[in-house]
Amino acid sequence: MENRSIEKRKHHPLMKIDNVPDIAIHVEELPAEESGPETIRMPLTDLLEQDDAVVLYLDIPGVDRKDIELTAERNSLSVRAPLKRYSIHGHNKIYTEYEGGSYERTFMIDPNVIDANHIEASLNVGVLQIILPRKQAYRSKKIMIQSG
Repeated sequence: MENRSIEKRKHHPLMKIDNVPDIAIHVEELPAEESGPETIRMPLTDLLEQDDAVVLYLDIPGVDRKDIELTAERNSLSVRAPLKRYSIHGHNKIYTEYEGGSYERTFMIDPNVIDANHIEASLNVGVLQIILPRKQAYRSKKIMIQSG
């Protein structure tokens, strides 16, 4: 049964991810990069499938909902969110690993499959959920078998 699941993912017509071929979202795998005084991080992402939608989960802790920029244009979906440095007044800094910067990630979507006008997003405990609904023609449907 496991092989069927893997085989289904390999030949899924909906998205394309670098390490999961032939699936309408293409995910660029880019490392975090330095951009002047700011580090750009690529949030960890999970991709799940439902009958009527594809759902992305992005890990973006430390970000306020109002600061997230989610943009769908033609065949791309971009997520940008600033990660602010915190400061505690009245204390001397001894050592720090926490850095500011931003989270950024772009997904290539197939506009023939994904209905970009109805994308929904929510943030819960540092996890951004993005629901990408499929157009009606690409939704799976059950077919009733009638007796002869």
